[in-house]
Amino acid sequence: MAEWLARRRSDVPVIRWVSPETLHVTLKFYGEIQLDMIEALKTHLTTIKKKGPFEMDINGVNGFPSLAAPNTIWTGVKTDMRRLTETAEEVERASLRVGIDRNKRKLRPHITLGRRNTQEPLRAEMVEILQKNPPLVKPWPVDTIMLTKSELFPSGPKYTQLGVYKI
Repeated sequence: MAEWLARRRSDVPVIRWVSPETLHVTLKFYGEIQLDMIEALKTHLTTIKKKGPFEMDINGVNGFPSLAAPNTIWTGVKTDMRRLTETAEEVERASLRVGIDRNKRKLRPHITLGRRNTQEPLRAEMVEILQKNPPLVKPWPVDTIMLTKSELFPSGPKYTQLGVYKI
């Protein structure tokens, strides 16, 4: 993915491409929560049912709200959706035990690749580059989830790992 992102930086410079080390799939977004809730959540995440690793892969390139005029560029996730959904549900149950409400949105697994602050259409040749050159990687095993703190800065998000949990 690092190579793909580096090529896109020069091919499609109007997108703020993410750093490869920040690539992730979000199972649950918490927003602002109290420190004591975070500590309790860490404890409850250690109790999630462990069913072993599963494979994940990516699928194409797209945009929110569209690839032609995106504010976010993303790649889809190919995986055993039953296992991914079960893992997300385990995270929801751990969250509920500390008083954090369920996510209102349905899980839509994806990996954000880039962002921009406008919905003006991309030039046609940029859209074509993205469509004809989707990211290709080998499937990888997923055997852990992370609790991560996200801080937004003008230069992009900063992620701090708060805990790692075997699934």
